[in-house]
Amino acid sequence: MKKKRLMPLFALLTAASLFLLSGCQMDVTTINEEEVPLSVEMEEENLSEGTLTLHSIWHDAAGSGLSSVNIAFYEDEELIFSGTTGEDGALETCTLPCNTVLFCSVTDEAGLPLAESDLVIKLSEDYTALTIYPTKEATEEEEVATECVIEIPIDKTDVRASIFVTEDGAISFASLTIYMDEAEAAAEDAEAEAENAEEAAAEEEVVEEEVIEEAEDAEEAAEEATEEAEDEEENHEDEDQPEDEGEGE
Repeated sequence: MKKKRLMPLFALLTAASLFLLSGCQMDVTTINEEEVPLSVEMEEENLSEGTLTLHSIWHDAAGSGLSSVNIAFYEDEELIFSGTTGEDGALETCTLPCNTVLFCSVTDEAGLPLAESDLVIKLSEDYTALTIYPTKEATEEEEVATECVIEIPIDKTDVRASIFVTEDGAISFASLTIYMDEAEAAAEDAEAEAENAEEAAAEEEVVEEEVIEEAEDAEEAAEEATEEAEDEEENHEDEDQPEDEGEGE
């Protein structure tokens, strides 16, 4: 197993670049004529103690589930988690420390390396959304960015991730969302369906009211037309009525 000399957390963060993983967009600002993500502070951040609970599914570069591979996380060269993915690429839930540099390695069934990456998970009450970005650009010696930072709001520490192992040996977090178990997901889907049904019913009620209103307008128009026709007929009758002749002598 390859061991890597880990950099201090904030020394790592000051090397941040504006390149993004998986198309995730962020606002940027200019510091010393170099663009860096706004979320990367050049001074110590207000970080909170805690851990991240990670539910992950691992994929190969084509998007298929990466089965029967070993995923290992190290902190200060000490193994803190090791697990093997299932047929669909799902890895058992793991708990990872925050505000430290982790080293992640992916190996096949024979123990041969497939990918590796440094990872920093930052936890803070100042964050409002789950965010992922790299902190190390590709170079001639290393063709891919290998260091990744994940920002976690303090109330979103139970997450689900889709993670890809690229052909060039990089580990890419494609998505990061709040985790929900099957019951919670089903309840949320049911709630969404109920809301959609209510909206549809409300729209139908509006349409029905409009139809009724149009029918009433048409009925009123018909009545007005009938009254006009009757008035016109009476006028014709008055015009056709002969004048009374004078009485005979």
